[in-house]
Amino acid sequence: MGRTGGTTAVAIYLLVVVVLGFIAVSMIRDRADIDLSFRNQAEQEVGALVFDKRTVESQPQKASH
Repeated sequence: MGRTGGTTAVAIYLLVVVVLGFIAVSMIRDRADIDLSFRNQAEQEVGALVFDKRTVESQPQKASH
């Protein structure tokens, strides 16, 4: 406020920060239904952003002897 002489610059700065925060939060994938146990490690490692189109790789089959 000291440099600009008013609150307009502060308001614009806060508006820009809020818009950037909203954009960042909008890009996060909804992961609320992911089980956090160690058995679901592969599902947890798939990217958190909506742009990441990787899927959970199937578990390798154990060879039967």
